[in-house]
Amino acid sequence: MTRIYRDFSRPDPTLIARIGAIPTADLCDCAGPVAVGGAIRPVVEGSFAGPALTVRVTPGDNLMVHAALELAQPGDVVVVDGGGCTDRALLGALTVSCLRRQGVAGIVVDGAVRDTEALRAMGVPIYAGAVCPNGPTRTEGGAVNTPVTIGGRAVRPGDIVAADADGVVILTPAQAEDAAEKARALADREDAALERIVTDGAFPRPWLAGALEALDCRYGDLWEEET
Repeated sequence: MTRIYRDFSRPDPTLIARIGAIPTADLCDCAGPVAVGGAIRPVVEGSFAGPALTVRVTPGDNLMVHAALELAQPGDVVVVDGGGCTDRALLGALTVSCLRRQGVAGIVVDGAVRDTEALRAMGVPIYAGAVCPNGPTRTEGGAVNTPVTIGGRAVRPGDIVAADADGVVILTPAQAEDAAEKARALADREDAALERIVTDGAFPRPWLAGALEALDCRYGDLWEEET
């Protein structure tokens, strides 16, 4: 069924700003495995955080992307579920130019994009599964602002999407609140550990001995090839 919802509830901008200041690796350490599949990588590099405006298309067809263009608000992250299809680009210079004019914070595509030189000149961060010069069709249905799947990760309208050089993470507002609270303590612990490594050459790992013992780890003094 083709369905379009014109709007959705957006999280508190203060929460989005807090998430945007935290590295995605720290978000994963604080909230669990919330990253999308590693095949989705930056085509136009840049960090961002914002609420998900979701688009589900028929693979290879971008009609629903066009339907979503005028619904994007400043700061939104446009998330396009292309089913992982990479033999037709779902966005190019013209569509991204429209989204740039709308003021979106970033774009994530589980599929392909094209016109990469022009996209890089525009400066809107874009993460995608591939680059392909083939153009899309514009005849098939889908949905706007309904739950989608990106890189194996479920995304609902209004979830917080954050990205940096390590990749893309998806957080519900509740997960984002919890991660933002935990991230400061995590950063303090890691700063202290780094300081000890730099000054003392020490890397404290009090958990290591117990983890190896639980695996019944055996030690030897010198490895020699068996004959």
